[in-house]
Amino acid sequence: MLAELTGGNVERVSPGNLKDNFANILAKPVIASQVCTRVKIHKGMQFRNEPEAHLSEDKTMLVRDMGNVTEDNEFTFEYTLKPLDVLVEMDDLDLTKVTHLPFQAQITYTGLDGGKYIRVIT
Repeated sequence: MLAELTGGNVERVSPGNLKDNFANILAKPVIASQVCTRVKIHKGMQFRNEPEAHLSEDKTMLVRDMGNVTEDNEFTFEYTLKPLDVLVEMDDLDLTKVTHLPFQAQITYTGLDGGKYIRVIT
């Protein structure tokens, strides 16, 4: 359950194979550390199946601290329209005029050289 909530995975190994399994895990080079990903979606949308602690009040910003990452790390999320009754109550949103539902990912991290970086994907 913990692995599912944190985006990890579980691999059962026998104590005799523990050394080999850790060697395989540690063989993957870390490509960035202190990685934090923020995803901002359109105000008419909301994230699905995410812990409330990772979401903004209006559920349009998802924040995930990922720690150290290797080339095997993945980041996935699901989103959907907000309930129709909520959309109708929004004074600043006219769904008849919406042609795009933009989103943005902001990834902050520390590079291997120790520098602080941000990558923005819109």
